[in-house]
Amino acid sequence: MSIHSSLEPGVDGDHLRVAMGYEDGRVELWALAEGSKWGDPSDARTGSSPWEKVYEGKKHNEASKCPTRIVYDDMFN
Repeated sequence: MSIHSSLEPGVDGDHLRVAMGYEDGRVELWALAEGSKWGDPSDARTGSSPWEKVYEGKKHNEASKCPTRIVYDDMFN
């Protein structure tokens, strides 16, 4: 598994995003939900989380060394 984080500037403040690559070739991009803050509590049992999945895809049958390239290539090209 590989994890890459980025803090992107925005008009209403900075936006934290996390791209994850899994061993089976899947990649996911997660972002803090609109109006959420980094320190907001998260509880997997109740489903409450400040994070939302922005993208999910699979291009390979094995882990990618650079999941962020796959995510951004797919989303913006």
